[in-house]
Formats: sequence, C-alpha cells, structure tokens
Amino acid sequence: MDILLIDPPRRYWGFGGGLGYYSPPVGMAALAAYLECNQAEVDILDCNAMEIGWDALADEIRKRKPRSVGVSSSMTCFVPEGFRCLEIAKQVDPDIVSVGGGTQFTLAPEESFRRCESLDCIVRGDGEHTTLELLHELRSAHPNLKRVRGLSFRRHGEVLHNESRPAIQHLDQLPLPAWHMLPMSEYALPVIPPGWGNYAIVVTSRGCPFQCNFCSPRSAHAPYRAMSAHRVLEMLDQLYYEYGTRVFWFSDLSFNVSTQRTEQILDGIIERGWTDVHIALDGTRTDLIIRDQHLLPRMKRAGVFLVCLGVESPFERDLVQYQKGTTRQKAEQAASLIRKHGIHTWCFFMIGNREHTEEDILKTLEYAKRLDPTIAIFTLVTPVPGTAFYDELLAKGLIEEYDWAKYDFGHPIIRLDHVSRERLLELYEQCFSGFYNRPLKIIKHGFLGDQFARYTYRFLRFVNTARQIKEGTL
Repeated sequence: MDILLIDPPRRYWGFGGGLGYYSPPVGMAALAAYLECNQAEVDILDCNAMEIGWDALADEIRKRKPRSVGVSSSMTCFVPEGFRCLEIAKQVDPDIVSVGGGTQFTLAPEESFRRCESLDCIVRGDGEHTTLELLHELRSAHPNLKRVRGLSFRRHGEVLHNESRPAIQHLDQLPLPAWHMLPMSEYALPVIPPGWGNYAIVVTSRGCPFQCNFCSPRSAHAPYRAMSAHRVLEMLDQLYYEYGTRVFWFSDLSFNVSTQRTEQILDGIIERGWTDVHIALDGTRTDLIIRDQHLLPRMKRAGVFLVCLGVESPFERDLVQYQKGTTRQKAEQAASLIRKHGIHTWCFFMIGNREHTEEDILKTLEYAKRLDPTIAIFTLVTPVPGTAFYDELLAKGLIEEYDWAKYDFGHPIIRLDHVSRERLLELYEQCFSGFYNRPLKIIKHGFLGDQFARYTYRFLRFVNTARQIKEGTL
C-alpha cells in the first residue's frame, strides 16, 4: 500500500466529538479519492468510527503494511494524537514515511517538526497534487523529495521547505470524496435525532474571501475557491442514493458567498423532492444572510433546519480587532430573519480577549440571551499557532499556554489584563449555565420545541449532568 491515512483515536471534545458521536474525516476522503483515481494504493483508517483504540492501532498498521502513513491537523487540539499515531507507525516499521497535512501543519511546519521527531514530511496547502508526487518519489529507486512543490521534509536532521504549490483553482475537476473507504453508517452528531437517518459532512469550497484574523483554515487554505452548484448537487445525489445520507451538514468556512450559487443549490435540492432530508448550514456570515434574505423561504423548503452564525462579540472593538467585517446590528438582524422563517440558529461567541473584564464577559452572555439562538456556543479566545492573530499576541508576550492539546477553545491560552485564568474558567462555565439553565428556555426548546430542539436540549442536560458527576458538584 502506498499510503494509509489515519484519523487516530480522539479523546472526548465538548464541541462535537466522543461519547459515540463522530464525524467523517471528509478531508482525508477527498485526498484519498484523488490518489485512488491516479492509481495510488490508498486506504483510510477511521479509528473513532471503527472503535480502534491505541492498543490496537499498531496491529492495524502492521496488517496493512503501508509505505507511508498520513495524519491530518484540521484541529490544533488533536495534533498531539496525530503525533502519537506517527510514533506508533515508526515503532511498527522505522522505514514507514510519516506525513502530516492540513491546517496546523501548513501554518506551523517548523514547530510541528520540532514537536514530533517521528514526523518526516509535511504537505502544505491543498494535498492532492503534492501527496501524489510524494508517493511517486517514494516508489522510485532514487527518490528526490526536493522536486515536490508544497512539501516540507526532514533530511539529515535539517528541515527543508520546497517551493510552495499554487492552490487548486477548479474544484469541479477533482473527484468526489472516497466515501466508500469510510464506515458511512457509523457517523452521527449528538444534536441530530437518530431517526433522521445517516449523516455526512459536505465541504463545497476551500478558503474564504473574508479576513477574520483568528481563522486558521482561512489562513492555511487561501484563496477562496468553490465547487459549482452542479458539482455540489452531484455530490448530494451520490450521498443520498448510494449511501442513504439524509442529513447534510455543510461545513464550508463561508457557504453563502455567492448568491447565485446558493440559489442554484437550494433550487436543485427542492427540484429533487427530497422530503426526508435535513440540512445544516455551517459557516454562514450575518451580512450575507441579510443580503440574501429573499432566499430564506427557499432554505426552509429545501430542508434547512439550522444556520450557524459566527457572531463572536457584542463589542465593536472586538469585531474590529478580529477583522470580522460585520457589526452587532447585522448579527441581531440576521438571527431575527432566520428565526422568522422557522429555522434554528446556532451562534458562536468568543470570550476572554485580552481587554475583557468580568463585566464584558457577562455582557456577552446577556447579548447571547437577547439574540436567543437555539444553541449558543461560548469559546475562549484561542489564537491558533501560525495565524496573524497568534503572531501578534506572541509578539506582545500574551501567550501563556503552549500545549497544543489545550487549544480546544475551552482552555485559557492568553493572559488577560483584568481577569485571572481561574476566574475566566468560572465565567466560561457561567456563560453556558446562564444561557441554558433558564426555565423558560428549557420549556421552550426541551419540552415544547420541535424534534431537533427537544433532542438537543436533552443531550445538553445529559452532558451537564455527566460533567457535574465528574466534578463532584451534583
């Protein structure tokens, strides 16, 4: 086998992983499809969905006898698991070439090599062409990795960075993801009612045309490129008819950039008459929702049940610092428009910026209550290594946490001027409890809401109870 792509065992992550709920590694599936179409022997090992623990991973690698092993780094907090996976692969066979790809490896290749001695190569940016050329070199009698654009690698103890490779411009020319290499029936999210059917993540673009400085995928995968609506519908057809997918979770950085494309995708879904489909739109911008508000009735008809909004903060100074390009008023208008059309909102808020006071954090909580999304997610400000935001704070001496495992949006990373780390964690918990533990909110969604709302709030109560038991506060 040329390469085995491994999604290693992951610990529980409160924002969407563990407790038996896992998402398909769609980036690996996209890469595997391209490699397979170009006669590379490739497979994907999803340890989470297949319930393969650390103790069994070595045997799984040994059985497949890969020439190389690849791991991804879409989430910084799971990069240490990727490192551990590569270390195990080297223990199985020191001649295995270990490869890292994805967001964090692209943004911080030097630091990645420093942290993991078992890491041989890093594929920067889009992985398809670079990985295929790497595999061709590894097959040859005299491999020359210097010829592979977009590759960083270790040679005789020195880290070398080859010339960067231009981003793939025409995504329609790439094959559809290799879903057949994944256990598609095993994927689920805790907020999706089980009776809705199989679930899949759908990624229809790369990069983002906007400039939010905290966004690591935007920094790693510029410029913005999108599939045509026709190609998106081909992918949905394949998932619906061949894999029984009924829940499509669009996970683009910015799904609704083009009004025309959005309209064509929605119309195509409506024309298919899929009455049993449920659609979540992640990565939608508030200003674009307002611009395209005429499409909200069509979203509802197409089966959209949830729209996720990156609200971030009620403070204009924060939005300016984050280079968000939106305003508080636009967030309020967008959330209101979505609710009026019977679609749930899921809003993200960032707390714990350098200048935040206790009062600021509590005002963010009150702002979340005012917006009244079905789901509010509060995250601690987490500058990702390699982004402009991280570099700015590092230069000011404000980074206090360097353990990448804690870059999970739930651990303090930076030093605040007015709030201690201990108090920040207390306020973080207070935001969640203050938003969800309101009797009227529980009644509205947990008892009187639709199936999605009732299931979500029951799951949230379960997670909260489990956490209290673990902490001994129940």
